[in-house]
Amino acid sequence: MCTEIYEWVKGLDSGGIGNLISTFTAIVAIIGLIYQSRSTRKQVKLQNFIEYTKRYQEIILNFPENINEENFSFDGMDTEVRTKTMRYMRAYFDLCFEEYTLHEKKIHR
Repeated sequence: MCTEIYEWVKGLDSGGIGNLISTFTAIVAIIGLIYQSRSTRKQVKLQNFIEYTKRYQEIILNFPENINEENFSFDGMDTEVRTKTMRYMRAYFDLCFEEYTLHEKKIHR
């Protein structure tokens, strides 16, 4: 088989060799673009994950300490703390909606 390939290449004129080299170069370039596209997509997903994690952490850190306890009540909080908590709760629901929307549009995979 190697001799057949050698004979075929040996029989090519300079135009045929140029076309062969151009085709090989195009294939290598396409493979490189596919690889880079996949790498970029992975990097963007990782950056999005990190950004969402930061936002989630900021929100959770600004909730009252006892928000997950059974006896938690907004009524027992002063107005300033209640307003701040509600602001962060809206930010949390907005973050959840963003993630849901990305999932529905198949962007967040």
